[in-house]
Amino acid sequence: MNEVITALIMGLTGSVHCLTMCGSLSVALGFSIPKQKTFWLYALFVSLGRVFGYGLIGLLANLLTQSIVVASSGTVFYLSMLSGVLIVGIGLHIANISNIVTKLEKLGTFIDIWLAPLKKN
Repeated sequence: MNEVITALIMGLTGSVHCLTMCGSLSVALGFSIPKQKTFWLYALFVSLGRVFGYGLIGLLANLLTQSIVVASSGTVFYLSMLSGVLIVGIGLHIANISNIVTKLEKLGTFIDIWLAPLKKN
């Protein structure tokens, strides 16, 4: 049941994206079609182009990400996890729920002592 609710929420939030991004393109396309041509053929080609375009962008992003993971022997995964945790911490700080990030900033002053020589080069 939770999967159904999750899918429903994702569909509703995704529809807002589709309405604003793809809807305006479809409306503009509808006004630019010559009178002697059929709307359905143009709509089909635009939709197929959009699907294949997003698929190609996803493929390229995946190839780039996987090559970075392989080149770093998987250590970039831990940096990704750390950055995700920090982003959540920053969100909690902005929402005035937790100030854990400000405590981590104080720890950064101790690390800065070792990084200072590297910054000069």
